[in-house]
Amino acid sequence: MEAAAYDDRMNTAAGVVGIIQPTGRPFGDLSMSILATERLLQLDGDCGFEQRDLGVLKFHDGQRKEALFHLEKYEAWVASGAADAAPQFVGDVVTLAPQDAVLSATLQVREDRALSRVLLQLRKDSLEDCVNDGTVSKEV
Repeated sequence: MEAAAYDDRMNTAAGVVGIIQPTGRPFGDLSMSILATERLLQLDGDCGFEQRDLGVLKFHDGQRKEALFHLEKYEAWVASGAADAAPQFVGDVVTLAPQDAVLSATLQVREDRALSRVLLQLRKDSLEDCVNDGTVSKEV
């Protein structure tokens, strides 16, 4: 999430393991990740944390409108309070810091900030597209 929000380092490893690249090992296959996440989202009733994950994957893939759609759906789902009751089976915060509550909270804040920055960028892009096209929309 931070790579997407701060550097958009989609095609470089920058010496850090885990930054997503479109293809190739050890960084995975973005197209297959999108397909798998879409299927997980279907199985989860078209809501949940997979909505966020799919939005970030689509952001990395350059599918900005679809990314904004999924991330706004995720944002609405969290605002509804449903996220509080949803189980997190393999969340980054749970995996990285299961014993340290302070570290878990710190990582969660960083993730939330990164997601906010991605959403801000996507909304800015959407607004610029509307202005450039000369269209007026109530959706923006």
